[in-house]
Amino acid sequence: MDLDFLKKGSTFLLLLHFFLIAAGLYCLSLFLIGASAPGGKFYISWLHHVNYVYGLLTSISKTCAFILDLLGYNVTISNRSILQIENHTTIKLSFGCAGYGIMGIWTAFVLTLKQPFKSMFKGLLLGLIVLWSINVIRILLLILFNHHHFVHLLPFDHHTNFNIVSYLAILLMVRYYMKKTEHVGV
Repeated sequence: MDLDFLKKGSTFLLLLHFFLIAAGLYCLSLFLIGASAPGGKFYISWLHHVNYVYGLLTSISKTCAFILDLLGYNVTISNRSILQIENHTTIKLSFGCAGYGIMGIWTAFVLTLKQPFKSMFKGLLLGLIVLWSINVIRILLLILFNHHHFVHLLPFDHHTNFNIVSYLAILLMVRYYMKKTEHVGV
């Protein structure tokens, strides 16, 4: 039996490595969300200190509030995930709004490639910042569209639009990243 697909550097092993990292990060995110929620079946009190998903939500809501404030809107944040403009337009950011899934895909891609640490770190950080920025823009547009009663421009809901834009950004970043780094097989 020929087992070439299991040889070091094979496409199969590269894809398996990518999938395991992406799935592992996604499961870790779900675990942290569940285990750090008070009243949950598996609540572990100290996990709220390492719950990066909650940190993402907080950073997104605070950044959106800051930008809206600069634009002259009266904005309040409550529970670190509810944004309200001028006491009537409100959006609640759920954990699904944090973008941890799409960020896990980018992280898995960067970690799958063999490369020097400095290149890996820069690529990882820049990609995560781009994806986070796309998410901030999405939330800003969502609350502003709702506040001004604009018709949404695209035919899909904001989560689908975010996914489309994020995956297109990832494809562009992969193309750019592959040009900038030397890819050596796994």
